[in-house]
Amino acid sequence: MNRKEKGYFYEKKAVEFLKDQNYEILAVNYIGQKGEIDIISKTGRTIVFVEVKYRSNTNFGYGSESVDMGKRRRIYQTAREFVRENRLYGYDTRFDLISYLGEQQEWTKNLIWGDEIGF
Repeated sequence: MNRKEKGYFYEKKAVEFLKDQNYEILAVNYIGQKGEIDIISKTGRTIVFVEVKYRSNTNFGYGSESVDMGKRRRIYQTAREFVRENRLYGYDTRFDLISYLGEQQEWTKNLIWGDEIGF
């Protein structure tokens, strides 16, 4: 499997995981003007924007370490665009990370807070 195929494989795995947790999947690989969001889901009155990262080992750090300030801003701006486009006003929002280290999965909720990135 090449890098892109691995990315899609683990995104699909994360989608299935979220569905098993009773999350509704609204979009996968949503592309906006400022960037891309891997998975957009909904649970109750909360829209959850999910970044998916895979690492086979820690030679280049953990998946969470690759979500730097620039990436956080792009995710946030793209999320705002998705909300506007789909008129999803009045919902709470959350930004999560589902990361894989080999086959070990970790789900980090509230990875990004709006005020920490200047919004």
